[in-house]
Amino acid sequence: MLRFISVCLLIAATACSGKSRDGASSDGRPPDLPPTSKKVASPFIMAPMALKKPGTTEVKAAAPKVDPDVESLDRARAGLARYAAAALAFPAGGVPSTRYPLLKKLVMAARKIDEVYLRQVYRRNPVALGQIRKAVRGAPEKKPILDYFHINYGVWDRSWELRPFWGTRERLPGGGFYDDRMTRTTFSRYLNFIEATLQSMGEHPKLLKDRKARAELVAQLEELRSPFTLVDRKDGKFLTTPYSEAFKYHLELAAGYLKDAGGLASEYTLKRYLTLRARALVDNRYEPSERALMAEQGPLLAHIGPAYTHDDQLMGYKASFGALLLLKDAALSAELRSIWRLLPRFAATDDRAKFALDRFPATCPVWAADELYSTGYFRAGPHPVSFVYPFAYGFAPGGGQEYSALLANVVRAKFTGVIDPLSRRILNPDQHRYLTSEAFLKEQMLLELARYVRPTPRLVKRQAVTAVDRLQKHYPEVAAARDRVAALSLLGWLVTRQRRGTEADLKAGYVTVLASIFRYLLVNPRQVYARGGLILLNRLMADKAVTLDMAALTFTVHFEKVPGTVEVLLRELLTLMEKGDEAEAGAFLKRWTQLPPTIARIIEKNKDSHVDIVPSYPLLPLLGIEGDHLR
Repeated sequence: MLRFISVCLLIAATACSGKSRDGASSDGRPPDLPPTSKKVASPFIMAPMALKKPGTTEVKAAAPKVDPDVESLDRARAGLARYAAAALAFPAGGVPSTRYPLLKKLVMAARKIDEVYLRQVYRRNPVALGQIRKAVRGAPEKKPILDYFHINYGVWDRSWELRPFWGTRERLPGGGFYDDRMTRTTFSRYLNFIEATLQSMGEHPKLLKDRKARAELVAQLEELRSPFTLVDRKDGKFLTTPYSEAFKYHLELAAGYLKDAGGLASEYTLKRYLTLRARALVDNRYEPSERALMAEQGPLLAHIGPAYTHDDQLMGYKASFGALLLLKDAALSAELRSIWRLLPRFAATDDRAKFALDRFPATCPVWAADELYSTGYFRAGPHPVSFVYPFAYGFAPGGGQEYSALLANVVRAKFTGVIDPLSRRILNPDQHRYLTSEAFLKEQMLLELARYVRPTPRLVKRQAVTAVDRLQKHYPEVAAARDRVAALSLLGWLVTRQRRGTEADLKAGYVTVLASIFRYLLVNPRQVYARGGLILLNRLMADKAVTLDMAALTFTVHFEKVPGTVEVLLRELLTLMEKGDEAEAGAFLKRWTQLPPTIARIIEKNKDSHVDIVPSYPLLPLLGIEGDHLR
């Protein structure tokens, strides 16, 4: 039997050898790219070729030499112009000086995680970084290329569809997680073959040799799908390397810093997390430390290690590394819990009472904090205002409840650097006065809570089937629109029914949402959150709740009309999620996600606006650390 399995595996490996490059996969992902030609010195920059005109025998004079960095410099400068510098402030007395030694150890560990993430984005990123640094030493005016590389952790612009800004090489869908020539089709075929072989062997083989062979196949399948391994191919075979081995040098150094930090931690929960995470970095077993992360209770919180799998655009399996050091905001967290306790009443009012809405968790799943420092995934490109944890995929703590943290100082920095300047361009000047930093923060708080206003999963053959399962490809956009609309509805309910706020707060919320929507539209109108916001904007304009001055290209909000539009649209979105009819959802999205020419004109007019921030950290000078990021 073992010999039969070996022969089958050899046949499958040969069939999936990747000698011919596959086209786009069935889910629309781009095909892999061929390896770089050996004749090209740099894997990124292609040298111009001198061509002869037809009918000539020789070229009298060489074409003028073109510096390939010139266009890259222009692209990098344009990219940098989309980011506003922002210092992430935190309460002066929030971190006593007695904590500085502990924080310094955590920062040093976080910087080692940075080195790991750089290689996860693309394995030859250190080579690219060296080439760019060399170019900058020879021509200091090219420094924007280096600065933009640091923001994006590579040469692909994260603020605009991962387009290369240095050189011409497209980003590999598998990043640095897979062999450069790996395709989704090749990888999926091999996984399917292993699963078919296991099925043919049955659950309980009788012979010992067959049991061993089955165990080996199960282990291989788990390693290939593991969030914590790299995948390569050699001589037709699929090979996996644990992160702990692939990045051994940097992870062992990070683990040493975490052990030292654990010895300095005064809270038991933080000490336990740091100790377990230090162990996980070197043995590749993350579940114990992920459980410890869920139990952290003190004002200082840390996450260092694997996070989301979004960077793996080939299969969606592999976890990216990042680091977050946070200081809990007790006052904002208490306010979130207070609003959370009111959500069942909000869900039971008026027309929402007819929906079978999902039960709300007993404990509030959202809390607030200030970001003290971040690296890796959390630092790359557009800066997140929140994150959801636990991160270890397949790990379901306490029945599977997730928690999210809202980064309050990031939200405030984005208001100052992005939302306020943008709103001055697109809002009626008379209404700009309603816009405040606290209104934008409140909007983000309600967005985090609004995603829990959702239909109860249906029972199909005794299995709970959610709207995600039923709507499939249409769900992300419907959910993005639901978040915005439910947040606005919740704001109106809190002000008018619960007397938690004033009319000015309500107006501030209505004008804030416009600038918030346009920030996503300026980044990429085809992105999920942009299209979700476009649904709300198109409906507000269709109902004349928002009108556009065609001469000035500025919006005016008609406050009295907004609640009616919001309530009707929320009912429609919840109905789509409850029914789960893909065709109906598709028709709805086709109608309301159209980009009107007037909106396209506003996007074009404001394309030089800031769309995100580049953070700096006031904590570092307090710790005696000079400089920042990859140096």
